[in-house]
Amino acid sequence: MHNEKIYKDCGDEQSVRSIIPDKQVKKGEYPWTTLLQIKEENGFSECGGTVINNRYILTAAHCCETATEVKVGFGYDFSNHILVEKIILHPAYNAADYHDHDIALLRLETSMTFTESLKPICLPPSTLDTSGDLRGIGWHLT
Repeated sequence: MHNEKIYKDCGDEQSVRSIIPDKQVKKGEYPWTTLLQIKEENGFSECGGTVINNRYILTAAHCCETATEVKVGFGYDFSNHILVEKIILHPAYNAADYHDHDIALLRLETSMTFTESLKPICLPPSTLDTSGDLRGIGWHLT
């Protein structure tokens, strides 16, 4: 399936071409990247998420397996957050060994409105050569 069949205006398709360690990015440079604030019984934690459409965020299952509430923020500002209504962990995810199937979908309570600084990630073509360098985006919070 081609990107244009899903969204005509996704994030930058060229962004998967290279990796630059510890590069500071400009606001809106990776418009599909979100910061998740995860409330658990013993406090809060944060993880990254990826916008895949106007109602779903893709993240790691270990980030939200014990969550009691998840807020999706855009940048470090949670004043304009969206709450998660449903957490969908991969059915084969095992918390004891979270390296396998460590993936989850977050369904939002309300739809996001896309702007220049908030867009879904572009899906790569099935022919993408993944043998070289790829880019990983994060919040440098590890």
